[in-house]
Amino acid sequence: MNIGIIGAGNIGSGLGKIWAKKGHKIIFSFSRNPEKLGSLQVLLKMRLPARLLKQCGRVT
Repeated sequence: MNIGIIGAGNIGSGLGKIWAKKGHKIIFSFSRNPEKLGSLQVLLKMRLPARLLKQCGRVT
């Protein structure tokens, strides 16, 4: 299953790790701290939707 998570705080990153271990594809779409997404990307071996975010006028 593809799962998109908005936010990479304690809850979002925790759920992402659990679901990734179960074999789901995880995509994080926002973080106030880009370094946090980078470390999650390495940990979960996931893709970040950078080109999709560039197409958005606003992300809330």
